[in-house]
Amino acid sequence: MNSRIFARAPGKLVLAGEYAVLLGAPSIVLAVDRYATCIYEATEDQGLRLKAVPLNEDVLVSSIQDLATKSDVSVVRLISLFNEYLPKLSNAQICVDTTKFFQNGRKLGIGSSAASLVATAKLVESLSGYRFEFEELLDLHRRFHGRGGSGLDVAAAQHGGVIEYRDKMTKPISLPANLQLRFVYTGYETSTDDMLARFRNWCTKSDKVLLDEWLKSSALVADSLGNATKFIESVAVQSNLLQQIDRQAKLGIFGTVHQTAARIASQSDLLYKPSGAGGGDMGLVMGTDSNALDYFSQKIMESGLIEQSMTISRSGVEVVE
Repeated sequence: MNSRIFARAPGKLVLAGEYAVLLGAPSIVLAVDRYATCIYEATEDQGLRLKAVPLNEDVLVSSIQDLATKSDVSVVRLISLFNEYLPKLSNAQICVDTTKFFQNGRKLGIGSSAASLVATAKLVESLSGYRFEFEELLDLHRRFHGRGGSGLDVAAAQHGGVIEYRDKMTKPISLPANLQLRFVYTGYETSTDDMLARFRNWCTKSDKVLLDEWLKSSALVADSLGNATKFIESVAVQSNLLQQIDRQAKLGIFGTVHQTAARIASQSDLLYKPSGAGGGDMGLVMGTDSNALDYFSQKIMESGLIEQSMTISRSGVEVVE
């Protein structure tokens, strides 16, 4: 067994298809270069130390079999998911680091739990020789996270790059060559549980015409990847329909900060939309004109919003030598 193993997995941003993916429509997801890391190190100290940064979690047990006594700590709950795959670890430390997923102590909303789980699973593979299938990772994430999402964040962390994701199936894709993106953080976190519950409730008694039109628009987004202008237009249609759903279901997707960013983007004929569940967390702007995007960045800064420097992570989860 190696004395030190370093595994990492990227975060994610949803370019299109959030919420619709829960009903089987395709979503377009970017893996971004903010990485969760999981590091194993053999030590001379007795016992097994588990740490989580920046959560300030530091737990020492005699061995991995004794983790049940510390189940209220998130890093313990994460590592405990892999008990049956791991050897009897002792005289070692495992540290899970999601620092890059936070801004001023608040989560950015770019998939920290999925990335940390997928990175940990890759570490466990190196220690045990076992190989996890996507369905297994998805089940482990649902147990860790305590909710049943679509799995797009797990898929992005596993595969990297740009993917089309639907019905637990992942297809690598390419964005239009001249499409440019900028990313904005609203400054506050969103708890998505209530939003997802309201969305699912709305679906049971929804305006079926609006619902069908919105789901069809989601499919058209995936079919328009060959041309940047058509792609942006398709995402705009999908986003506008989601705004109608947002108003009907009172979800709060297009919160005040997102509305401000959208107004700034519209001044330069750019498209802005929330990324993911919305409310707070992240949003993104897309266009083909670099000058217009630079102007947007300037106005965003003047308005007090926070632009995030991110690029697409071409690699998914990996062990780094």
